Amino acid sequence: MEVIAFWYPWLFGSQNNESGFDYKEKDAAALADFIEQVSGGSPSLHDLLQLNRAWISAGNDVLAIEALERALELENISEGGRYAAYVRLGTVLLAFENPDCERALDIFNRASALRPQDDLVKNNLAYAIFKCGRDLKKALELSLEAVESRPANASFRDTLARIYLAIGESLDETDSERLEYLRASEQEFKIALKISPTNSDYRIGIANAFLSLGKCGDARTALKTAGDAGPSPTQQDEIDGLAVKLAECERDR
Repeated sequence: MEVIAFWYPWLFGSQNNESGFDYKEKDAAALADFIEQVSGGSPSLHDLLQLNRAWISAGNDVLAIEALERALELENISEGGRYAAYVRLGTVLLAFENPDCERALDIFNRASALRPQDDLVKNNLAYAIFKCGRDLKKALELSLEAVESRPANASFRDTLARIYLAIGESLDETDSERLEYLRASEQEFKIALKISPTNSDYRIGIANAFLSLGKCGDARTALKTAGDAGPSPTQQDEIDGLAVKLAECERDR
């Protein structure tokens, strides 16, 4: 079944410009029906992970989570399979407009218990702690460890940049460490963009850092670049929100 699962994207998805595959709702539903038929109602881990990707692409987070929950219920799931399902499930839970923080943190802690030295789970747990507004110092510790192990990973750099930014913005403007954290955030976003120059999330992130540093012109350039790159609806909402902050920044100059 693992070999068959490998071909699912070519059979049911549509290849995109980034060498990945996109699914519409009907494509994901067709894949779900096919998996049930060929597996006799007992899909494998690989089946369910592929189905999870399809439902995420189709924008159906509920069914994406359901696929991962079925994977975790498999009697013969390996340690590696359980770890992969945990990491994927925690990521989906955090992607909601109102993230399920308690469950996401629990899931990432379970993944960490399986592989405490794994760089990916350190980064993801750090991001979950940051996203859920928990202990930022702990998030920073985990993120620094992940970046130290994989310095060329743009996603890890992005996580570290966002944690630096959150810590800096939490400090009083009279605190001497505030500027240090904000500058560190800017630097990490720049490294992430050097690794992945077309990533709009990183471009939006550095615009936010520029605004916190009072660099209105740099923020405007970053937001324009992100806006011209065909942002997703969620990214456009972030751009619109930062545009308001940009107007305030320029008015105060």
